[in-house]
Amino acid sequence: QPERLDFCIKLLEGGAASEYLRHSEVGAAMDIRGPFGVFTLTPEDGPIWFLATGTGLAPYRSMLMEALRTRDPRPFRVYFGVRDQQDLFGVEDLERFQRELPDFQYTLCLSRPEPGWTGYVGRITQLLAERHPEPRDHYYLCGNGPMIDEAKAHLKERGLDRKRIHYEKFY
Repeated sequence: QPERLDFCIKLLEGGAASEYLRHSEVGAAMDIRGPFGVFTLTPEDGPIWFLATGTGLAPYRSMLMEALRTRDPRPFRVYFGVRDQQDLFGVEDLERFQRELPDFQYTLCLSRPEPGWTGYVGRITQLLAERHPEPRDHYYLCGNGPMIDEAKAHLKERGLDRKRIHYEKFY
């Protein structure tokens, strides 16, 4: 959206940006530069798998909004992992994508759910291990470093071409 930027921010105790934002007033002007990365959706055919922990869901939201705009027919799959229900966010967007994209599915993964949780219990890397990657699929990994390292190792073990593994480590 040319006139709007949306951010997904997790405030970390002692984090430089977190402390700056924590002490900023709502509506304060900020000078922002970027984006600086190359974590973008490949134009190649084939199913797209998005694996996210925490705020790692943010870039996928942008990619999926563009897929909606362009009516991208590719299959999109999202595994979104957090510790507990309180850490979940963006579920409304995932539900919208499921309604409006032709071939979209998502799975919420909680590693420490509260009693009564009926979704997947475990880490997204466990869920990934239950699936076998297809050589034509693309896997996008975004979030914490250990998840990315574990998922990359698993995908490579299964023979997936490393050019089909895209990632962005947050920490």
